[in-house]
Amino acid sequence: MAKRQISGGNFQSSDGNPLVAGYLTFRLLTDGYAGTIQVSAGIKVTVPLDSTGNVVGTPALWPNASLTPVSVYQVDAFTASGEKVWSNQMTIPAGGGSFDLGGWIPSNT
Repeated sequence: MAKRQISGGNFQSSDGNPLVAGYLTFRLLTDGYAGTIQVSAGIKVTVPLDSTGNVVGTPALWPNASLTPVSVYQVDAFTASGEKVWSNQMTIPAGGGSFDLGGWIPSNT
């Protein structure tokens, strides 16, 4: 079991402009295990965005199906000044290679 790199996104503000230098926060809603590794809920992972609203660097998160019990991430998007512009619960699918957040479909929760 391994973490999966996240990339892309093209996140935008409510007026349709890219979240230039904004950021995302990811927080698991339930404690879980990835094999023998405990993954704690409530710890926020902050991921910066570039000038086009895409993920900067090579952050990696646990795919939700790799966790026992299966959990979801609370994901919030912020402007560079810290204003929250988007919030939803989402999952990261298992698989190889990086996962483009631009292909994410929000949960119905």
